[in-house]
Amino acid sequence: MVPPNWVGDAVMAQPLLAQLARRSELARLAVLADGLIADVFRAMPQRPELIRFQERHGQLQLQARTRLASQLRKERFTHALILPHSIKSALIPWLAGIPQRRGYLGEHRYGLVNCRPAKSAVKIRDQSMHDYYLGLSLCFSQAAQATAPSLEVEPQALFEQQRRFGLSAYWVFAPGAEFGPSKQWPLAHWQSLASLLPQDQVIAILGGARDQPFGLAITQSARPGQTIVNLCGQTSMAQAIALIAGAQVVVSNDSGLMHVAAALQRPQLAVFGSTDPKHSGPNNPQALVHWLKLACSPCFQRQCPLGHYRCLHDIHPEALARDLKGLAQKPLMLES
Repeated sequence: MVPPNWVGDAVMAQPLLAQLARRSELARLAVLADGLIADVFRAMPQRPELIRFQERHGQLQLQARTRLASQLRKERFTHALILPHSIKSALIPWLAGIPQRRGYLGEHRYGLVNCRPAKSAVKIRDQSMHDYYLGLSLCFSQAAQATAPSLEVEPQALFEQQRRFGLSAYWVFAPGAEFGPSKQWPLAHWQSLASLLPQDQVIAILGGARDQPFGLAITQSARPGQTIVNLCGQTSMAQAIALIAGAQVVVSNDSGLMHVAAALQRPQLAVFGSTDPKHSGPNNPQALVHWLKLACSPCFQRQCPLGHYRCLHDIHPEALARDLKGLAQKPLMLES
């Protein structure tokens, strides 16, 4: 499998992986992944074999692809499932001579992809990405039953990470959004939300290294006696997954960590701006979504084309605080 190179999309592709793992004729299931994406697949119940390849946004990496394809040719894989749309994502299976290269046509990948599901009359942005990825099961002439993505964390791993970072009963804030500012709730709103929560509520802020200044600004706005821990850039993806698994509540933008929280079935609240929760929302019965659905949204742009970001600015912290109070008081839905 050539997976998506975004954390959230990798999580949304998990039901497809589960479907493949149930097929008896597939004796070996491997995924090309490294770094953050590899950590996501390690948390999947299917535990696929991981073949190291670090996909880099905006780079062809032709030498690296050719080198890996040469190695894969010796492995004699019979099928490749290519989830991204790009031409470059289909190069390794083609160069490796894998006979069945299955996926959507994408960027006119005639020849590179030689088995495609029937073209849908519904545009990609008008359908759920969960269903979109699962639709690739039709390449195996069998429609899969829709299921929610699932990740799992061993209790010992959870305990170790909570001990490492000094956490026990805590909420998680995930204020980052790799896509761009049109998916990022304003800093002042995060600060206000933290101030509206009970003073004894411990908050752990998770995100990447580029989110560190954002997380630091939230911690600096803490009231006297309030504990807010900025862990942005301080954890691996595996550690972040474990900490989310132990969180009482997760608050996030539409981001990869939002999908991680959904796949771990944590109580969560997600803020949507330029995107559409029907397209990429959390598949989780314990999720609440705040989305204004303005006339100009969803625009799916990285930056607001109108310059006002009202889809985010007009979602007020007080509204989230009210919902969080109810969400935190609900009994947790634990798996049996």
